[in-house]
Amino acid sequence: MSSSTACAVKSTAPCRGEYKPITLRNGLRVLLCSDRAADRAAAALDVHVGFFNDPPAVQGLAHFCEHMLFLGTEPFPEENSFDAYLTANSGYSNAYTEAEDTCFFFSCSTAGLRSALERFGTFFQKPLFTASATEREVNAINSEHLKNVPNDVFRLGQVLNYRANPAHPYHQFGTGNIKTLLQDTAGTGVNLRAELLRYYRRYYRAPLMTLCILGDASPDLLASYAEQFFGGIPGAAEGERLEPSASYANQPLFLPEAFEQGVEAVPVADARELQVVFPVPFAPGTPIVTAEEAPKSPASGSMTSGSWRWYNPSSHVGSVLGHEGPHSLCALLRRRGWITELEVSGADDTDTFAVVVVSMELTEDGLAHKDEILELLFGYLNFLRGLPAWPQELLAENLQLSEAAWASRETDGPMEATVQLAGNMQDWKFPRDYLRASTRLRDGPGLAGTVDALLHFLRADNSIITAVSRKFEDAGNETEPWYGTRFRRRPLSQQPRWLRVSAAPGLGLPDPNPFLPRSLELKAQKVKISSKNAIVLPESKIDKVWQAFFRQDTEYGVPKAGIFIELRTKYPRSSARAAACARIYESMFRQALQETLLYDAEVAGLAFNFTTSMRGVELFFGGFDNRLPDFALTALGALLAFDASDARGFRAQADLLQRELDSFATQAPAGQAAYWSGLATVVGEISLKELRQALDGLTARDVAAFASALWTSPVVGVSLCEGNLRPQEADSFIAKVKEVLKAESFKVAPESEWPTPRVAKIPVNSVGPGVVLVNQIMDPTEENSAVEVSFQGGSTRSGTEADFKRLSELQVLAAVLSDEFYEELRTRQQLGYVVGCRLDRGEGTFRLVFLVQGAVLGPLQVLDRIDAFLDGAMGLINAKSEQDIAALADSLAEARLVRPQQLLESSQRRWAEICSRSFRWQRRLEEALALKAVIKADVQEAFLRWMAPGGAERRRLVSICGPGEALRTAAAELKGKGAQAAAMASLASAQLRAAPLLVLAAAIFVAWRASQWATAWVAPLRVQAVPKVQMRAEAAEAAPTAAAGRYAPPADLTAPPSAERSPSGLAWQVLEKGDGGLPPLRSDTILVRYTGWRASNGDLIDSSYLRQEQTKVKITSTIEGWQEGLQMMAPGEKRRFWIPAELSFGVEGIDDPEEAIGPLGDTIYDVEFVTVTEPDADPIFVYIGAGAAFLLTLTTIFSAVNEEPERREYETSAPFSVFERPDK
Repeated sequence: MSSSTACAVKSTAPCRGEYKPITLRNGLRVLLCSDRAADRAAAALDVHVGFFNDPPAVQGLAHFCEHMLFLGTEPFPEENSFDAYLTANSGYSNAYTEAEDTCFFFSCSTAGLRSALERFGTFFQKPLFTASATEREVNAINSEHLKNVPNDVFRLGQVLNYRANPAHPYHQFGTGNIKTLLQDTAGTGVNLRAELLRYYRRYYRAPLMTLCILGDASPDLLASYAEQFFGGIPGAAEGERLEPSASYANQPLFLPEAFEQGVEAVPVADARELQVVFPVPFAPGTPIVTAEEAPKSPASGSMTSGSWRWYNPSSHVGSVLGHEGPHSLCALLRRRGWITELEVSGADDTDTFAVVVVSMELTEDGLAHKDEILELLFGYLNFLRGLPAWPQELLAENLQLSEAAWASRETDGPMEATVQLAGNMQDWKFPRDYLRASTRLRDGPGLAGTVDALLHFLRADNSIITAVSRKFEDAGNETEPWYGTRFRRRPLSQQPRWLRVSAAPGLGLPDPNPFLPRSLELKAQKVKISSKNAIVLPESKIDKVWQAFFRQDTEYGVPKAGIFIELRTKYPRSSARAAACARIYESMFRQALQETLLYDAEVAGLAFNFTTSMRGVELFFGGFDNRLPDFALTALGALLAFDASDARGFRAQADLLQRELDSFATQAPAGQAAYWSGLATVVGEISLKELRQALDGLTARDVAAFASALWTSPVVGVSLCEGNLRPQEADSFIAKVKEVLKAESFKVAPESEWPTPRVAKIPVNSVGPGVVLVNQIMDPTEENSAVEVSFQGGSTRSGTEADFKRLSELQVLAAVLSDEFYEELRTRQQLGYVVGCRLDRGEGTFRLVFLVQGAVLGPLQVLDRIDAFLDGAMGLINAKSEQDIAALADSLAEARLVRPQQLLESSQRRWAEICSRSFRWQRRLEEALALKAVIKADVQEAFLRWMAPGGAERRRLVSICGPGEALRTAAAELKGKGAQAAAMASLASAQLRAAPLLVLAAAIFVAWRASQWATAWVAPLRVQAVPKVQMRAEAAEAAPTAAAGRYAPPADLTAPPSAERSPSGLAWQVLEKGDGGLPPLRSDTILVRYTGWRASNGDLIDSSYLRQEQTKVKITSTIEGWQEGLQMMAPGEKRRFWIPAELSFGVEGIDDPEEAIGPLGDTIYDVEFVTVTEPDADPIFVYIGAGAAFLLTLTTIFSAVNEEPERREYETSAPFSVFERPDK
């Protein structure tokens, strides 16, 4: 049985209800959270082992193990069994791997908890770890890695790891990729699956695990679930000690030379940053906090993990070092024009060490003065370290703020709560500490001494310094091996001076915070909600210049409030220049007021936000209601009085905006694809290109003129006050706001003239690919492409019964297809790490979206795979029973009825209804009722009407984003197939009256795809010529076969003496004999399997086995070595070819703009000739197909320009618009 301990907590815990900690007989510690009012259930299991315990020869193994546990267990062998069950019970799951922890978690309906736990528990007792899944999932890891390659957070983090002690696991590559998990293991004879099993059996043991379960059942029933489903996890043998950190506990994190050299690193994005990392090693001891009382200070010059976690000293030091008030380091550096942001944070809190990070965002001038900035930083730290004692008033203020935040803490979402609690349990021995952990600051006799102990480590000679800028590109002489970040090291000759330097004049300690809450009184009694559907309508007061809404909180019972204000005006988006001025004005104000107003308010739990949008000016004030009205009026007054003509402030923020716009090129392809879709459909959206152009030549005077005009332009004000406020307080506050804003002078206009975001309706395209956008990604490090296929649905604003019905049908349709789409394209085909199907609710509309981001195939091939899935989608729907559809619909309905967990979320829902002018206060109930009415026939009809070819409401939009290499491959295919399509481009140009290149590219692509489909009617086996440009090895993410030898390079990188040779220099050996049939002709198209390597180093070039497919090639389109060799082979034969550079990709590579590739030198290919395919279609049929393409293209272009839809736009007052400025 299990042992248990009583644990009473207050309602300020992560979740409401009763807590019960137990320990199972196998040593698993469990926290049971019983909340009888819960409408969602969740669980999280944390294993106290992570990538720090990866074998050096199999880096990424912990991460790989995390992935593999989701791919089937003995009782539930289907790979998507768990996700399918959760989907049917309005749930989802996820996991993450850190240095010393791997956490698995899920959420679902309360009724589905028991069976979800049953399935979840088998992860940790009976995983399958099948050989096929083992090899296939490597590519998911590699896809995840490729997704991260252009991300500077990962890149610069790995540069820091690279500088660590090679004997410490901090130095390792924790994510893993195809090289570490497949190629290196195959090359060294390591059996990956055997290593996986060994790792799992060693570390996935109950004493290293913590489990948190949250549901609406009683604690005893939840305890029985824990015992039944997790009691079989193996425990520790008698006398066995499970301490994963013991293997590296005595290794220093960094060696001395790392502290003596700084690094200058080159980012992908246009960033300028200075980062200083201070490692804090822990003295030997038990990593879990075992103290029953507040500990004493650590010994001089040392830090213990117990003191670190009990007192959280980085919070106290960070509140001073990261302060932004008048005497702060941040304010001084801003006044000198050297930085825009300074942040202090703790990171990598492990069993044996922690780190403190100081990061500064630099201006261009600051980059030139980075050494002076470091001197100021170390001088200030020397001053803090030299204080006789850490000031008690600073400790007391931090403790007071922490107590106020704890007392007003709201319930977390169930999954977030269980993840947090399972993690806390790994660090704290006693159940009383599970909830509080380090979140609520603690006082004690060792607090000041622990802060002093931390300051001992914040020295110049214990710092790892990194400067980041693109300006270091030419000087970079080293490359980090996993992400390819270029950097150089430089000696820190100033370090002895930095150890002695004094603080600069003007630096000191923070002043007392004037915004500390004085009262946490609740102004209305908290009332228990009678039903999950209960709703209290907001009160409203409306006049010709202002619409005020108010709702006093009686549900959440926290001493907080939120005030939302919107001033409707077209001015902020009246032009690209106005939009650029608005962006700079917003950021200039925030930066200027940080020192004197906003920073102290934020620290004290108050929030202020000022933004502009298509609707106008948006203001938000939130936090403790005791100080909120005074703070809000002060901030608003400061905003109206702010002088935006400051040249230095303008330069800093204009530079930030310029770099932000430029960084779009480094965004993930999926994000870029979504951007282009939105730009094409949101009427009047101002593009990044237009903003860049508007920014050129802009001055501080322009921004000041914009600011002056902005506050006289509103036509009406709208507000919502909600929370711990009395009606008279809200009325008084809004009256003062109207007075400050001079609302009586607003330019009153009828509601029909208020600025409102509008979305264009995609024209119906019953056949063909729909409207297609093709855009190139300019980031040279990005290898992934993204293909987004969306089907526009209806309006979320109208509130009509028809739109609710349509939305509910598409929600159920998305639920039917989402798991299958992920399983097919992500798990089986391994097309990429980012794969998903979702119903997207945008600005006023909803659409069904299918997304794939990856580098395995080109974007056109990915689009083919998506279309192939959609071709079979009706079969998936038909396979569902009436009961299956009803269960999915009910699950979705229950999810819509889940009440917000926090006051702010509840307020934001109401505010969205007010801003959209919908006022559907019971929208979620109406949607839930519509969902419960959906039957199978509705889903079938929805698919046929909205998505299937021939559908009367099929409004399909495709957005493709990819690197130049991927798009050049598409161009090569267009060149081979699109002679007629090229003619279409001219026609499209005439139709669209000098349409921009983007639409021309779309028209060409539409015509080409139509030509493909038309030709396929008479030639089902289309010939796809493999271009000379081969995929780069690290982009090969698709599923590998069982034979690891197919990827390991051959032992002979040069042709052995026994190889046969031709006069051209081609050499070969027969590996497997064929069936004796005739060799192919040079003009034939054949099916092959192959793997290629560089002869110089054995690096993998490409392999069709990675994609689990035969490749169709036209012999004349291949490299010369293949053309010669293939004509000697019989069907079924396999040969190894050693191909000289001049018969391969050339000595200098290929510089054709459509097929560019760097020199690969001599290459080696293992090629298996499968068979000759059927001959190409007769030319007359190709011409017929091209003619059909011509007609279809005419129809598509004509409809895009001239079609008059039955409803002009989802916002009925707006003109219809399709791709108004598609070059943006």
